[in-house]
Amino acid sequence: MAGQHFEFTREGANELIEKVGITVAPTIELSLERPHFLEFFNCVSKEYPNLFESMRLNPSEFSIFKTFEFPGKGSAEAPTFVLGSRGPLLILPRRLSAIDAETSLQATDNDVMKILKSFRTCFRQLRIYRVGKIREYIFDCGETDSNDMVRRAFLGIDSPTSEILLRINVGDAVNNKIFTVQPVRRHTADATGRIEPTGFGIKVSVDFNNADVSRELNDDEIVALLHRSNDFHDSAAIDFLNSRRLGQ
Repeated sequence: MAGQHFEFTREGANELIEKVGITVAPTIELSLERPHFLEFFNCVSKEYPNLFESMRLNPSEFSIFKTFEFPGKGSAEAPTFVLGSRGPLLILPRRLSAIDAETSLQATDNDVMKILKSFRTCFRQLRIYRVGKIREYIFDCGETDSNDMVRRAFLGIDSPTSEILLRINVGDAVNNKIFTVQPVRRHTADATGRIEPTGFGIKVSVDFNNADVSRELNDDEIVALLHRSNDFHDSAAIDFLNSRRLGQ
């Protein structure tokens, strides 16, 4: 499989994680908001037990996790909601490479809006300035060194490189469309849960978000952005990767 002939396809992705990131103001202080985090977890874990199962809350972290069971393959715990430096991040694991299986999550944009509404109900002072939908893929390269594949396919150079990280924004005045490409080693868990290296991969992150952060977003604008994001992810993102314009 020569690097220059590698084709990205959705079917070739061993991992697919969908995320919805929210930039908010004012900054959420973990040490001051413990009751609100507990309220939020109790609310969403009852409404979406298939997504929110256990919580980690301390002065430096708020995270929610879900353990996904795969008959004959073991289980995998994955974060499904975390508080980042800019605001909350909803994480929807669609396919996990460590188990090499799909999670069968059915969360939709309507569910995303309901979860966001629950968060805003618990943190009424927050204002939302940016919403981004991110899809993170790991594409299988087999035993072919993905560092060489990325270097030749996107950069067109033959000289060896120890590390590659490509990032480009192909957006416009309305939306950012940020691609990040990086070679990685792939790992898979066996039935006992032991993680073993199984080859090479190419990790790709595609982040679609609103470019203007000068004003607060309302619900209608957030819904419209999620719809535009879906259209881009579904119809254009993979084609753009295959156009090889990232390194040009």
